Amino acid sequence: MEDVINKIIKMDKETSQIKRTTNEIISSKEKELRETLQNLENKYLEEGRIEGEKKYKEIIEAGKSEIELLQKKEDKVLKSIENLYKEKKTALIDELFHSLLG
Repeated sequence: MEDVINKIIKMDKETSQIKRTTNEIISSKEKELRETLQNLENKYLEEGRIEGEKKYKEIIEAGKSEIELLQKKEDKVLKSIENLYKEKKTALIDELFHSLLG
């Protein structure tokens, strides 16, 4: 009888040890998983930041190109207006003078 009790006590101790070991393994795996997930999150956040900066720079460069194009067009229009004014300046002044004097 004593032998059976000792076997039960031994089995209970082994079961407790197995349970502690299992809990330690589970805790360790959960920690590893959290670390892995955190690393993945950091990696993807960094990749997203880099991609966002790249797109931002592309948009800025496209905007700069568009500004240059518009400035060139504006310069052409202004030169055209200046040339037209130079050509018609004397006639405009004479016409204005005659219209004022009447």
